[in-house]
This record gives sequence, C-alpha cells and structure tokens, in this order.
Amino acid sequence: MTEPMSASTFMWFITFAVGGVSALWFIYDSVNLSRALKLDRSDPTVRDRRFGYAMGVLMGTIGVIGALKFHGVV
Repeated sequence: MTEPMSASTFMWFITFAVGGVSALWFIYDSVNLSRALKLDRSDPTVRDRRFGYAMGVLMGTIGVIGALKFHGVV
C-alpha cells in the first residue's frame, strides 16, 4: 500500500495547520483585545471579553511557539 504523503510532508502539513490556525487566532484575539481595552472597564461583560481575548492571545502564542519548537527554531 502506498502512503498518501511522506512523513516529511505530513510534518510540514501539521506544522502549517497548527501554526497557521494559532497565528490567525492570535491576530484575531489581539485585535479584539485592543478594541475591548478602549471600552468601559466597570462593565462586567467588558471585563469578561477582555479576559477571554487575553486567553485567546495566550493560546495562540503557545500554538505558534509549539510549532516553532517542533522544528527546533525556538
């Protein structure tokens, strides 16, 4: 049985999939976080949004760093 893709190709596919989604997630939540920081901080829903976007930025960062560590860049 032939393999649909080589191990090296699969490694790069997974890297781009995880790293790409993580980078997009990081950018999306960074933009939303910067917008949420300008809103009224006394509103509980604004504080919840800020916390959620901050966690999204953190998770995006972890995903990008993980993809880079997988290839020994970091």
